Amino acid sequence: MTQIPPPPNHSPAAAILAGMQTTAIKAVVIRPNGDVTINFLSRFTDKYILPTDPIFHDVLPTEISIQLELPLLVQRLNPRDVVPGDTYHKNRPATFLQMRPCSGFAPMDWQRKIGAVLVVRMDRKPLSCLHLEAIWRYHWTLVSDVNSIRWDKGLKAKITRKGFEVFWNEYRKKQIEAGRDDFEDLVSPYDV
Repeated sequence: MTQIPPPPNHSPAAAILAGMQTTAIKAVVIRPNGDVTINFLSRFTDKYILPTDPIFHDVLPTEISIQLELPLLVQRLNPRDVVPGDTYHKNRPATFLQMRPCSGFAPMDWQRKIGAVLVVRMDRKPLSCLHLEAIWRYHWTLVSDVNSIRWDKGLKAKITRKGFEVFWNEYRKKQIEAGRDDFEDLVSPYDV
């Protein structure tokens, strides 16, 4: 029996590529402080984007996420110049995700006038709101444990995949003990 070759432009590779361009990727929107404290909206919410979204070519991964071997792309949903500089539009989790490993501080342009941000994994794997919650809490814990003098004297060494995995297991356990059933069957972000 003779096999009929596929028509031109319908190669298996082209079919895979075409499928990739239309498969939505699960990302997360982090809402600003005012949406959470005044409007009582959840801090994190799912958002589905296409693999062709500009975030994948316009944004560099955050520095600490690279060291954690879990590169994240973080982008404001509104240009900085249109976001008011009030407390409503502060976004603590977004600021912490932008922390630099050399200092423990975010760049000045990520310390105010942030608003809502979009966060997605650079590898295009799905990002869960719960995983992102744990990742930003890890950043917060790093800063909470030190002052600027101790930052250079050893805490930078904790910014590793292994350091985050230890934190993840402890954080997940505490959340389950606190009655958060949604953490029960949740795997590590490295196992997604």
